[in-house]
Amino acid sequence: MTLEKKLLQKVPEWRPTPHERAALIVAADDSPWTVRLTADRSEELSAALWEVRLERLSAPLTLGYEQLESWAKALAASATLSEPLSVVEIDKSSGRAQLRSTSPSESEGRATYFEVLLARSGQVDVRRYQAARTDREQIVFVMTHENLARLAASIVETSDKMPSKS
Repeated sequence: MTLEKKLLQKVPEWRPTPHERAALIVAADDSPWTVRLTADRSEELSAALWEVRLERLSAPLTLGYEQLESWAKALAASATLSEPLSVVEIDKSSGRAQLRSTSPSESEGRATYFEVLLARSGQVDVRRYQAARTDREQIVFVMTHENLARLAASIVETSDKMPSKS
């Protein structure tokens, strides 16, 4: 079963204990990808997420700088979040790429935006932040189960298109 289908099966059934942050790990039957959802709440159609992490635990990648850059650009073009993403930075020394919402939302003088971090090993972290001029804090974001599954599929598909991975 694909990761996308597995998420659509498992997440709607998941009910974390009320008022406690909890984690759910979902692994694909047909690929090395695993998703770890950290959430405050999960309901029939959506979840209030703290973080979405995708990892290739059984077969990590070893992407070079150019491959990481290509993956970041491909993901920015295809990611299914409520705001378009753009590549902010690709750090050659740490082997990480940072993507952020192109046009952050504004609320009460604070910008709210998604941040996606890609690692050359194939780890992907999706978080949402709220920031003012002097500080920023991670916040919970709501996604439908369908959008979550599409996001995971987009991450896997763009990774699978990378040439000459190890």
